[in-house]
Amino acid sequence: MYDLGCYCIHHARFMIGAEPFRVYASGHKGKYNEINEAVAIQLEFPDEISTQIVIAFRYFGSQEAEIYGTDGYIRTDLAWNNENQAVSLEVKLKNGDRRTYDFAAVDQFALQLQHMCACLETGQAHRISPENSLGQMQVIDAVHASIASGKAVEVHRSSTSTPSPSANRLTKA
Repeated sequence: MYDLGCYCIHHARFMIGAEPFRVYASGHKGKYNEINEAVAIQLEFPDEISTQIVIAFRYFGSQEAEIYGTDGYIRTDLAWNNENQAVSLEVKLKNGDRRTYDFAAVDQFALQLQHMCACLETGQAHRISPENSLGQMQVIDAVHASIASGKAVEVHRSSTSTPSPSANRLTKA
């Protein structure tokens, strides 16, 4: 969860711009360790928005991500582990229109470190706030609780957690 699942959960919160209020998850631990090697997660958000996330170490190593909505979908071929590789983003609308966006290769870890260094040098706020990180951990805690109980779990919110800084990211153009 902390290696693969955290990114998927962050992306869902970022794209939706809201916090999930309920989580249902199931998982399988490795035969020789205590790590969840496969986890299926459903996050329920306000306005009847839900996400389905599947992460696994033991299955085929897909790096794809898909987002489906009422007007179409967005798909990327290399959402993760894309260091120094070009990435494509495909948008297909229900009217049949299709667009592809190509992005040049970048070293995402170098960009993250550059941002962190700039924050330390200038005092500017990090783009991911501590409150956002707290919200992220509250969702991850709910995933673990749901796996343990086998039931849907309400996400416990503290008064200081906030949604991703991209609030309302998914809007009609």
